[in-house]
Amino acid sequence: MSLRRSLMIGSVVLGAAAIAVFVVLGWMTIEGHRINEGNTMNLESVRLAEEAKIDLLLLARTTDVALRSDLERDLERKLDEVRRFSTTETEKGVVEHARREVDAYLGGVGPNADAAYLAIDALIALNSRQASDTIRRAQMTFLAGVAHDLKNPVAVLRLAVRVKETLPSQEAAQETHERIRRQLTRLERMIGDFLDVARVEAGTLELKMGIHDCTRLVEQSTDLFEGATGGHAIVLSTPAEPILLRCDPLRIEQVVTNLVSNAIKYSPAETTIEVSVEGDGDLAIISVTDHGVGIAPADQARLFEPFRRVGLSKEMVSGVGLGLYVVRRLVEAHGGHIEVASEPGRGSTFRVFLPRITRPSLAEVPEGESRAPKLH
Repeated sequence: MSLRRSLMIGSVVLGAAAIAVFVVLGWMTIEGHRINEGNTMNLESVRLAEEAKIDLLLLARTTDVALRSDLERDLERKLDEVRRFSTTETEKGVVEHARREVDAYLGGVGPNADAAYLAIDALIALNSRQASDTIRRAQMTFLAGVAHDLKNPVAVLRLAVRVKETLPSQEAAQETHERIRRQLTRLERMIGDFLDVARVEAGTLELKMGIHDCTRLVEQSTDLFEGATGGHAIVLSTPAEPILLRCDPLRIEQVVTNLVSNAIKYSPAETTIEVSVEGDGDLAIISVTDHGVGIAPADQARLFEPFRRVGLSKEMVSGVGLGLYVVRRLVEAHGGHIEVASEPGRGSTFRVFLPRITRPSLAEVPEGESRAPKLH
C-alpha cells in the first residue's frame, strides 16, 4: 500500500470520527432541550409557590377590601395550579397542607400568617429539591450516554492507528501516528472522567476494597511517569514503615496519577514535582507539590467543582474540567478529603487526607471486597 493511499485512508477515517463526534454533540443539544422540558412542571410549581408567598405577604400588609379580595382569589388560584402540577404523593400532601393553612388564615381561624408562610416555604423547598434532583439524574444519565457514544470515534481512531502502523517507517507517517496517539490518550481520559462522574453521581461507583500500603501505591503511580515527564523531575519522599489504608488501590493510584499529571501540565519544564507520603495519627497524607502557575485564592474554592477550569489553566491546557472533581469524589468515597494551598506564580500543593489503619485486621476487611459507596 503506498504512503499517499494510506494517508488518504487515514484522513477519511479521521473525518468519519469527526462527523461521529459532531453527531454526538448534536444529540447532546437535543437531549438537553428534552431534559429542560421534562422539568417544566417542577420549575413552574416553584414559580407559582413563590408568587403565592408574595400574595400572602401583600395580604398581611393591606387593609383595602377590594385589593384583599383580589389577592385571596389569586392566591387560591396559584395553589390550585400547583396542585395540578403535583406528580408525587408527597408533593400532593405538602400542597394540601399549604392549602389548609392558607384557608385557615384567610378564614380568620389562624391568629396570623406564620403557619401559612411556613407551609408555603415547605412547598417551595420540596419543589426546588425535586427539580434539582430530576435535573441531576437526567444530566448524569445523559453524561453516561455521551461517554458511551464517544467510544465509537475512539474505535475508529484506533483503526487509523493500525493503518499507520502498516506504513513504511517514514517521517510523515510517524508524525501522523504520534499525533493520533496523543489524541486517543486525551479522548480516553475524557471518557474515563465522564464515566466516573456518571457513576459517582448515580451512587454506582464500585470500590474493590482491601488493605494496602499507601506508600507502595504512590510509588507505583509515580513510576508510571518515568521517561514521560516532559523534563520534570519527580522527587518522592516516603516513610520507611508501611502506612496502611482500607482502599481500592486502582482508585487511589488514579487520584495520585491525576494530581501528578496536573502538576506536570501546569508547571514549566525542568522544574521539580515533589510527591510525599506521611502518617499523622489516624491519617495518611499524600502531598503533590509543583512550582508552576499557581491558583488565585478566589479560584481555589471552586477548583474541585465539575466542569470548572480556573485562572491561567484555561489558556494553558485543554480539557473539560472534570479531573479534580473526580479526584475529590474518589477521596471522599474513601472517607477522606482533599485540600489545596497555592500562590499565583509560585506553585501549588495538593494534600489528600485518608483514614489510616493503625491496627489492621485482615479478617475484618477481606481483600478484593466490593461495595458501592454512598456519595452525597
